[in-house]
Amino acid sequence: MTPAIYSRIVGSVTVHSRQAGVNPLTASREVLLALPNADASVVDA
Repeated sequence: MTPAIYSRIVGSVTVHSRQAGVNPLTASREVLLALPNADASVVDA
């Protein structure tokens, strides 16, 4: 991972949750849109 990539994702990832996957109740819009088959209208709802 390059420093440029790290600086773009640092606020969107964690290794401390001990939970597999993404929690849609706490994930940012950016993270939710990065998921496979994400739809902006569904994420925004």
